[in-house]
Amino acid sequence: MGREPDDDRDSDTETIGMYGVGMKRAIFKMGSNALVRTRHGDDTFEVPITSEWLDAKNWEPLPINEPTEAKERLDEPGTTIYVTDLYDGVSRHFANEAFENEVRTAIAEHFTIFIQWGLTVRLNGTPVESVRVEVLVSTDEKRPAPYIYQKTIDGVLVSITVGLNTGKSLGDDEDDDAGFERDRSSATAGWTVLATTVRSSSVTRTA
Repeated sequence: MGREPDDDRDSDTETIGMYGVGMKRAIFKMGSNALVRTRHGDDTFEVPITSEWLDAKNWEPLPINEPTEAKERLDEPGTTIYVTDLYDGVSRHFANEAFENEVRTAIAEHFTIFIQWGLTVRLNGTPVESVRVEVLVSTDEKRPAPYIYQKTIDGVLVSITVGLNTGKSLGDDEDDDAGFERDRSSATAGWTVLATTVRSSSVTRTA
């Protein structure tokens, strides 16, 4: 969101959004004004991102304000981003149920690990369920089994597991072999790449 250059809080912690890029770009792809409101414990602040700020030749640091009225404070810890003055094309997309389903699927796939670790993402008030990425394992030499490679590089344990995805969702029965044949489509085809080390975890899907 634009932290001060000398702010080194969480500098040794790798989290979603750690790089500080992308959010403002996404906001101004949707509309011309936005308000980011967040609460941690009893501390609440908000950051207005306006079209005037965007149009200015020299971008000033974004203001960080403390809400003065009770209605401006969040009821519980978290972050809410309000985007207003939506562009016409974006507004039409948001009203399309098919587009909502595409967004839900993308969130479920790209953030599956984080959701399984406890991150909650709600789309139009409904939580997004994670898509489980689970590799087929069999003790039978004639059946699918993953290839596993591990090596420590510069103090970082790198583990590579290559195999076939079971295609099960989180709600599937552990013993339900039918999950392997279910949900096979162009949307789920391709490679799912999970890059995990002892210091970080990220998810990338490539076609």
